[in-house]
Amino acid sequence: MLFSEGSNGTVNGHTDQGCTWNFRVTATGLELSSTTQECFNPAVGSVGNIIKWSVTVDGNKEHEEIVAISHQPNGIDLIAPMKSGSRTRVNGVGGTESFSRFLGGYSYDPADFHTLTNVVATDHGTVFLEQGSIQFTKKDLGTILAHTPDGCNWTLAVRGDTAELDPATQTCHLASGDISFHYWAIVTDDGEHMNAFRAGTTTLTGQQPTNTYLYIGALTRSSQAEEE
Repeated sequence: MLFSEGSNGTVNGHTDQGCTWNFRVTATGLELSSTTQECFNPAVGSVGNIIKWSVTVDGNKEHEEIVAISHQPNGIDLIAPMKSGSRTRVNGVGGTESFSRFLGGYSYDPADFHTLTNVVATDHGTVFLEQGSIQFTKKDLGTILAHTPDGCNWTLAVRGDTAELDPATQTCHLASGDISFHYWAIVTDDGEHMNAFRAGTTTLTGQQPTNTYLYIGALTRSSQAEEE
Protein backbone atom coordinates (compact mmCIF):
# COMPACT_ATOMS: atom_id res chain seq x y z
CA MET A 1 0.00 0.00 0.00
CA LEU A 2 1.33 3.45 -0.97
CA PHE A 3 -0.25 6.35 0.91
CA SER A 4 -0.24 9.81 -0.67
CA GLU A 5 -1.97 13.15 -0.20
CA GLY A 6 -5.49 13.33 -1.63
CA SER A 7 -7.82 16.23 -2.26
CA ASN A 8 -9.45 18.36 0.44
CA GLY A 9 -7.25 17.05 3.25
CA THR A 10 -7.85 13.37 2.49
CA VAL A 11 -5.36 10.54 1.95
CA ASN A 12 -5.24 8.12 -0.99
CA GLY A 13 -4.16 4.54 -0.51
CA HIS A 14 -2.93 2.88 -3.71
CA THR A 15 -2.69 -0.90 -3.53
CA ASP A 16 -0.34 -3.18 -5.43
CA GLN A 17 -3.37 -4.61 -7.24
CA GLY A 18 -4.07 -1.28 -8.94
CA CYS A 19 -6.90 0.03 -6.77
CA THR A 20 -7.02 3.45 -5.10
CA TRP A 21 -9.06 4.04 -1.95
CA ASN A 22 -9.75 7.43 -0.37
CA PHE A 23 -9.52 8.02 3.40
CA ARG A 24 -10.48 10.83 5.72
CA VAL A 25 -8.16 11.79 8.56
CA THR A 26 -9.46 11.24 12.10
CA ALA A 27 -8.05 11.97 15.54
CA THR A 28 -6.63 8.45 15.77
CA GLY A 29 -5.76 7.60 12.16
CA LEU A 30 -7.59 7.05 8.89
CA GLU A 31 -11.09 5.87 7.97
CA LEU A 32 -12.61 5.31 4.53
CA SER A 33 -14.14 8.56 3.31
CA SER A 34 -17.18 6.60 2.04
CA THR A 35 -18.49 3.03 2.13
CA THR A 36 -19.47 2.93 -1.56
CA GLN A 37 -16.01 2.89 -3.12
CA GLU A 38 -15.45 0.02 -5.57
CA CYS A 39 -12.60 -1.25 -7.71
CA PHE A 40 -12.15 -4.05 -10.22
CA ASN A 41 -9.39 -6.28 -8.91
CA PRO A 42 -7.65 -8.05 -11.82
CA ALA A 43 -5.88 -10.38 -9.41
CA VAL A 44 -9.16 -12.06 -8.44
CA GLY A 45 -11.20 -11.16 -11.53
CA SER A 46 -14.05 -9.43 -9.71
CA VAL A 47 -15.26 -6.07 -8.38
CA GLY A 48 -14.64 -5.34 -4.72
CA ASN A 49 -16.32 -2.92 -2.33
CA ILE A 50 -14.74 -2.04 1.02
CA ILE A 51 -17.26 -0.93 3.65
CA LYS A 52 -14.81 -0.50 6.55
CA TRP A 53 -11.10 0.24 6.59
CA SER A 54 -9.53 1.69 9.72
CA VAL A 55 -5.82 2.57 9.81
CA THR A 56 -3.63 3.56 12.76
CA VAL A 57 0.13 4.14 12.80
CA ASP A 58 2.61 3.61 15.63
CA GLY A 59 6.15 4.49 14.54
CA ASN A 60 7.04 2.25 11.59
CA LYS A 61 4.07 -0.07 12.24
CA GLU A 62 0.65 0.40 10.66
CA HIS A 63 -2.42 -1.50 11.89
CA GLU A 64 -5.64 -2.10 9.98
CA GLU A 65 -9.17 -3.42 10.32
CA ILE A 66 -11.00 -4.19 7.05
CA VAL A 67 -14.39 -5.46 5.94
CA ALA A 68 -14.55 -6.07 2.18
CA ILE A 69 -17.22 -7.44 -0.16
CA SER A 70 -16.23 -9.23 -3.35
CA HIS A 71 -18.95 -9.31 -6.02
CA GLN A 72 -18.56 -12.61 -7.87
CA PRO A 73 -19.54 -13.04 -11.55
CA ASN A 74 -22.16 -15.63 -10.52
CA GLY A 75 -23.99 -13.01 -8.44
CA ILE A 76 -22.75 -14.22 -5.05
CA ASP A 77 -21.18 -11.68 -2.67
CA LEU A 78 -18.28 -12.86 -0.52
CA ILE A 79 -17.74 -10.91 2.70
CA ALA A 80 -14.12 -10.89 3.88
CA PRO A 81 -13.47 -9.35 7.31
CA MET A 82 -9.97 -8.77 8.66
CA LYS A 83 -10.07 -7.78 12.32
CA SER A 84 -6.36 -7.24 12.75
CA GLY A 85 -3.70 -6.68 10.12
CA SER A 86 -0.41 -4.82 10.12
CA ARG A 87 2.25 -3.48 7.77
CA THR A 88 5.78 -2.19 8.30
CA ARG A 89 7.04 0.97 6.60
CA VAL A 90 9.55 0.33 3.83
CA ASN A 91 11.64 2.81 1.87
CA GLY A 92 11.99 1.59 -1.70
CA VAL A 93 13.46 -1.67 -2.93
CA GLY A 94 16.18 -3.50 -1.03
CA GLY A 95 17.13 -4.40 2.53
CA THR A 96 19.89 -6.99 2.90
CA GLU A 97 18.31 -9.00 5.73
CA SER A 98 14.85 -9.32 4.19
CA PHE A 99 16.30 -9.87 0.71
CA SER A 100 18.38 -12.89 1.79
CA ARG A 101 15.29 -14.63 3.20
CA PHE A 102 13.98 -15.19 -0.32
CA LEU A 103 17.09 -16.77 -1.81
CA GLY A 104 17.25 -20.55 -2.19
CA GLY A 105 14.81 -23.34 -2.94
CA TYR A 106 11.22 -23.51 -1.72
CA SER A 107 8.74 -26.36 -2.32
CA TYR A 108 4.95 -26.11 -2.38
CA ASP A 109 3.31 -27.67 0.67
CA PRO A 110 0.85 -30.55 0.08
CA ALA A 111 -2.37 -29.21 -1.43
CA ASP A 112 -5.51 -29.14 0.72
CA PHE A 113 -8.94 -28.95 -0.91
CA HIS A 114 -10.58 -28.06 2.41
CA THR A 115 -8.55 -24.89 2.92
CA LEU A 116 -7.83 -24.42 -0.84
CA THR A 117 -4.13 -24.20 -0.01
CA ASN A 118 -2.10 -24.66 -3.21
CA VAL A 119 -5.24 -25.24 -5.28
CA VAL A 120 -5.33 -23.23 -8.51
CA ALA A 121 -8.80 -22.20 -9.76
CA THR A 122 -9.61 -21.28 -13.37
CA ASP A 123 -12.33 -19.21 -14.95
CA HIS A 124 -13.50 -22.40 -16.72
CA GLY A 125 -14.69 -23.88 -13.44
CA THR A 126 -11.79 -26.30 -13.08
CA VAL A 127 -9.02 -26.64 -10.49
CA PHE A 128 -5.58 -28.19 -10.36
CA LEU A 129 -2.89 -28.62 -7.72
CA GLU A 130 0.19 -26.42 -7.50
CA GLN A 131 3.27 -28.49 -6.72
CA GLY A 132 6.99 -28.72 -7.26
CA SER A 133 9.81 -26.40 -6.23
CA ILE A 134 10.82 -22.82 -7.01
CA GLN A 135 14.45 -21.71 -6.96
CA PHE A 136 15.01 -18.06 -6.07
CA THR A 137 18.27 -16.42 -7.12
CA LYS A 138 19.64 -12.88 -6.97
CA LYS A 139 19.31 -10.75 -10.09
CA ASP A 140 20.55 -7.43 -8.73
CA LEU A 141 20.17 -5.24 -5.64
CA GLY A 142 16.62 -5.75 -4.39
CA THR A 143 15.53 -7.96 -7.32
CA ILE A 144 15.20 -11.75 -7.45
CA LEU A 145 14.52 -14.33 -10.16
CA ALA A 146 11.97 -17.08 -9.52
CA HIS A 147 12.72 -20.23 -11.53
CA THR A 148 9.44 -22.20 -11.63
CA PRO A 149 9.03 -25.95 -12.36
CA ASP A 150 7.73 -25.27 -15.90
CA GLY A 151 11.10 -23.76 -16.89
CA CYS A 152 10.00 -20.11 -16.71
CA ASN A 153 11.90 -17.28 -15.02
CA TRP A 154 10.08 -14.40 -13.32
CA THR A 155 11.49 -11.14 -11.96
CA LEU A 156 10.29 -9.87 -8.59
CA ALA A 157 11.27 -6.79 -6.57
CA VAL A 158 11.73 -7.21 -2.82
CA ARG A 159 10.36 -4.60 -0.44
CA GLY A 160 10.59 -5.57 3.21
CA ASP A 161 9.12 -9.05 3.66
CA THR A 162 7.28 -8.96 0.31
CA ALA A 163 8.37 -9.71 -3.26
CA GLU A 164 6.17 -8.75 -6.20
CA LEU A 165 6.36 -8.98 -9.98
CA ASP A 166 8.44 -6.20 -11.52
CA PRO A 167 7.41 -5.38 -14.21
CA ALA A 168 3.82 -6.03 -13.20
CA THR A 169 2.96 -8.23 -16.20
CA GLN A 170 5.36 -10.87 -17.49
CA THR A 171 5.02 -13.64 -20.10
CA CYS A 172 6.90 -16.90 -20.53
CA HIS A 173 6.91 -18.51 -23.97
CA LEU A 174 6.93 -22.32 -23.99
CA ALA A 175 6.63 -24.87 -26.78
CA SER A 176 3.10 -25.67 -25.57
CA GLY A 177 1.99 -22.03 -25.44
CA ASP A 178 2.31 -18.90 -23.29
CA ILE A 179 2.02 -18.34 -19.55
CA SER A 180 1.46 -14.79 -18.30
CA PHE A 181 1.38 -13.52 -14.73
CA HIS A 182 -0.18 -10.14 -14.00
CA TYR A 183 -0.01 -10.46 -10.23
CA TRP A 184 2.26 -12.45 -7.94
CA ALA A 185 2.99 -11.45 -4.36
CA ILE A 186 5.18 -13.59 -2.09
CA VAL A 187 5.68 -12.96 1.62
CA THR A 188 8.16 -14.50 4.06
CA ASP A 189 8.77 -13.36 7.62
CA ASP A 190 11.21 -16.04 8.70
CA GLY A 191 12.94 -17.22 5.53
CA GLU A 192 11.56 -20.73 6.09
CA HIS A 193 7.94 -20.40 4.96
CA MET A 194 6.30 -18.40 2.17
CA ASN A 195 2.74 -17.33 1.48
CA ALA A 196 1.79 -16.46 -2.09
CA PHE A 197 -1.08 -15.01 -4.10
CA ARG A 198 -0.95 -15.23 -7.89
CA ALA A 199 -3.12 -14.48 -10.92
CA GLY A 200 -2.34 -15.08 -14.56
CA THR A 201 -3.35 -16.47 -17.93
CA THR A 202 -2.36 -19.68 -19.70
CA THR A 203 -2.77 -19.83 -23.47
CA LEU A 204 -2.04 -23.26 -24.91
CA THR A 205 -1.38 -23.49 -28.63
CA GLY A 206 -4.67 -23.60 -30.54
CA GLN A 207 -6.80 -23.05 -27.43
CA GLN A 208 -8.59 -20.14 -25.80
CA PRO A 209 -6.87 -18.36 -22.87
CA THR A 210 -7.57 -19.66 -19.37
CA ASN A 211 -7.35 -17.30 -16.39
CA THR A 212 -5.82 -18.91 -13.31
CA TYR A 213 -5.87 -17.88 -9.65
CA LEU A 214 -3.80 -19.19 -6.74
CA TYR A 215 -5.53 -17.55 -3.79
CA ILE A 216 -3.70 -19.40 -0.99
CA GLY A 217 -0.16 -20.43 -1.82
CA ALA A 218 2.14 -21.96 0.79
CA LEU A 219 5.77 -23.01 0.39
CA THR A 220 8.49 -24.28 2.73
CA ARG A 221 12.23 -23.94 2.29
CA SER A 222 13.72 -27.09 0.80
CA SER A 223 16.32 -29.03 2.74
CA GLN A 224 19.99 -28.57 1.81
CA ALA A 225 20.06 -32.05 0.31
CA GLU A 226 17.07 -31.29 -1.91
CA GLU A 227 18.60 -28.00 -3.08
CA GLU A 228 21.79 -29.80 -4.07
